Amino acid sequence: MSTDVNSGAVPEEASVVRSVEQAHLRRERYPVETLRVVRTVETEMRTVEVPVRVERLRVERVPVDAAAAAPVMTATGPGRDLEVVLREEVPVVSMQVRAYERVQVSVREVVEQQVIDIDLRQEQVAVEVDQP
Repeated sequence: MSTDVNSGAVPEEASVVRSVEQAHLRRERYPVETLRVVRTVETEMRTVEVPVRVERLRVERVPVDAAAAAPVMTATGPGRDLEVVLREEVPVVSMQVRAYERVQVSVREVVEQQVIDIDLRQEQVAVEVDQP
């Protein structure tokens, strides 16, 4: 026997399915920003005093005493010039690159709590009775 709702006959037992919404949360990762570690070179001008030695020619003229004259190297005669080489110190700067410090960069995750407001809908079932 089939019962038709529109026929006015009341079935002995009836049911209605009530639905509710459920929230399923998940997390997604998105890039937020890109960082670069950039090394630059700064030049600093420094003035440093360096002691240097310089040889200077000193000419001393002494009268020759014939009795006390000992054999001395002389530069007499044609083509017998006396040559003296003078030297001087010159500051020489050499640069050397050495490791000074290590800069480490690391990424760490921090867990934060975020509050999210969600509107969940649910069906309500009400029974209405018609009074004759």
